[in-house]
Amino acid sequence: MSIRPTRIVLLGALVALVVTATTSVFVDSTQSTATAAAPSAPAGSAVATAPISGVEKVYVSAVAATPQTSDDVNAAVTQAQAQSVIDQLNSYWSAQSNGAVTVQLGGFETRSLGETTCDPNAALSAEESGAFGGQFANDAWKGTHEHLLVLSTESCNADSFATVGGTGGEIFSGNGIGTAMGVPYLLHEFGHNLGFEHASASICTNTTSYDGTADSFGYSSTTCPTREYDDYFDIMGYTVKNATPNLSSPQRIMAGWMNNYATVTSSTTQTLTALGGSGGTQALKVVEPVSGDIYYVEYRTNSGLDATSAEFHYGLQCDPAMSGYTICELDSNASQGDVRVLRVIPFASAGANGTTVMATALTAGSTDATKRHTHLDAGNSFVSVDGSFTLRVLSTNPSSGASVSVTLANSSTGTSDSSSTPTASPTPTATPTPTATPAPTATPTPTATPAPIVRIPSSVTLRVGRGSVRHGSRDSVRITVRVAGVPRPTGTVIVYLNGGGVRAYPLTARKRGVISASLPRLTAVGYNIVSVVYVGPGNAYSWSAAGITVR
Repeated sequence: MSIRPTRIVLLGALVALVVTATTSVFVDSTQSTATAAAPSAPAGSAVATAPISGVEKVYVSAVAATPQTSDDVNAAVTQAQAQSVIDQLNSYWSAQSNGAVTVQLGGFETRSLGETTCDPNAALSAEESGAFGGQFANDAWKGTHEHLLVLSTESCNADSFATVGGTGGEIFSGNGIGTAMGVPYLLHEFGHNLGFEHASASICTNTTSYDGTADSFGYSSTTCPTREYDDYFDIMGYTVKNATPNLSSPQRIMAGWMNNYATVTSSTTQTLTALGGSGGTQALKVVEPVSGDIYYVEYRTNSGLDATSAEFHYGLQCDPAMSGYTICELDSNASQGDVRVLRVIPFASAGANGTTVMATALTAGSTDATKRHTHLDAGNSFVSVDGSFTLRVLSTNPSSGASVSVTLANSSTGTSDSSSTPTASPTPTATPTPTATPAPTATPTPTATPAPIVRIPSSVTLRVGRGSVRHGSRDSVRITVRVAGVPRPTGTVIVYLNGGGVRAYPLTARKRGVISASLPRLTAVGYNIVSVVYVGPGNAYSWSAAGITVR
């Protein structure tokens, strides 16, 4: 199996990375960027997918990639522990699918690969051909509802990645099985096996409607730039410590897992119950009358699985600007909850769909329309780019729900649709003189599907100073960034320690791609992970990680 790297991102206490293969589509790994997996069609038109259901059998292979134990960071997994992990996968995905999906342990084995170092791609290739007697060789899992889960004792660069769709799949993880990070990673990766792409966030570069046409959304778009993984309210977004939020409503609806939603084609007022709860109307599927674009509206509260979301446990965080506009998050209202507007982004090459939550409102106390967050509070409103769909949040209450008003313009006249209020028949009058039939309106020119996005290839290497220090001591790192065709790369390098942000460093041309950084005092005894992410012009991203042992 030949792996072709495509995209990586890491932010804050979260890891999110992408890789594709020549035989299967893989996502979530620590590889440098080449040609990106790009949305294949406008955000309004989803890839057609069949309902997702069945008994999913997971075969767990606990591996030691290398014979030495000095590089082990995860304890060897026992069969009982493997069963516990599968039980947690089943609990989560059975609930998300409303019972349509059941996850079972299909088999367990331990294997030693005898590698010199742990290369996660090589480890998965070896496992694919050798695990369980070659049961998964040559993508034999496709169409079987069977999954190969490889858990390594080594960190393997803290990699986790998986195939997308195919009614079965493969997963590799070097992040262990702990409930804080290991299980959230596996929940995300298993979501890929079930056919879900990433949950992202978009900000449209206008200061009026905060929206754009369906073909405006994309990772390299300058009209509605989209940041992959940037939806903290979705298990398919960033993986965050101790966070296992719900899958967003668009994916659940398209998978056939959710029936308590309303399709809105005329003006209405609705009460939305929390997506993490039960009963009531939990989402709206709004069909915009002029373009036919589809918007999803949902209400998220600090309850159930959503209570674990980073949105309710951190302060306001704003990402690096894209095209002069900034997405902010992690400031959702923990006491009242928030309403969100989402769209679907299709990936035809993977036969799957991703979602993007829209930056629809100003941050608290701000009048800067170029800096917005991804939710609506009571009193906020959203208007589609052509003005034919208006959403108003009338009130929010976790107990009684969020009251929202949807106003849709008449598709032929452009006036507000008020057909739901009938009027009395008037007294007959004389037949008026007929008026001329208006000329038919010309059919609008279809919007072209955006061309595939190509990112500038880049890489980042990370070297730690000592690698093993005493408790309370400091260490340093040297970071080298390389960008194809750019002898003096520029951008931003962000350093993290055990998932927490340390500092963002501007990379200027005079630094020639090299930054030296000091770490804070190391107080966590054991293996500490230092990671860096490079973000540069041309939507270039790359990431690397290394370990420091504190004794």
